[in-house]
Amino acid sequence: MSIFKKLFKQTFIYGLATVLPRTMAIFLVPLYVLVLGKEQFGIYASLMAFLILGNVMLSYGMETTFFRFINREEFQKEKVQSTALTSLTISTFLFLSITFFVREQLASFLDFKTEYIAYGLLILALDALVVIPFVWYRAH
Repeated sequence: MSIFKKLFKQTFIYGLATVLPRTMAIFLVPLYVLVLGKEQFGIYASLMAFLILGNVMLSYGMETTFFRFINREEFQKEKVQSTALTSLTISTFLFLSITFFVREQLASFLDFKTEYIAYGLLILALDALVVIPFVWYRAH
């Protein structure tokens, strides 16, 4: 019975983490539209869509890969962790350095304020840098 209890507990936690933000969005979107206005909310929504796409591209499946190789007997766990962390760190700083220099061109192309692009790039970089530590924490 304890294995079912553990499975239910983990399913509940991961399910809650998936369902709760979507449920909150249902209630918060009308408030956002009232406070920000339709035009400003459109900017917010499209910026969030770009951030989600960028997050997927910057993490490039390293979370799944880390889980796949960390549990194999033939690999050293420290080497898997350091390789994944090094790869994500180098690619994130490379991405950030390139895109930060062209943030004004990105802002004019996407018709956003330059500050929004700068904040978005920093958020993307921080999100990518915490992928492996969070996955390591989940694995242990």
